[in-house]
Amino acid sequence: ELRNTFSALAELDVILSFADCSTDLGYVRPEVVEKGDECGNNYAIYISNGRHPLQEIIVDSDSFIPNDTMIDENNSVNMITGPNFSGK
Repeated sequence: ELRNTFSALAELDVILSFADCSTDLGYVRPEVVEKGDECGNNYAIYISNGRHPLQEIIVDSDSFIPNDTMIDENNSVNMITGPNFSGK
């Protein structure tokens, strides 16, 4: 039972850390919406002004350019370029 208690506390710690970071850095919760077309495709990812958390901490905010990303049935391949320290 003690192991389960510590596991729950660890999970709570992670959730509270995410909440703290999201407040400090202005992150928002993703909005999930239903989408459909005549072929039955129901998926899409749209990120407006996306930024990587490490980039936000390391790079000066004046020099960082946020990126939009759209992935759906018409745009399923994205080319990602740049330095490879952000987990691309």
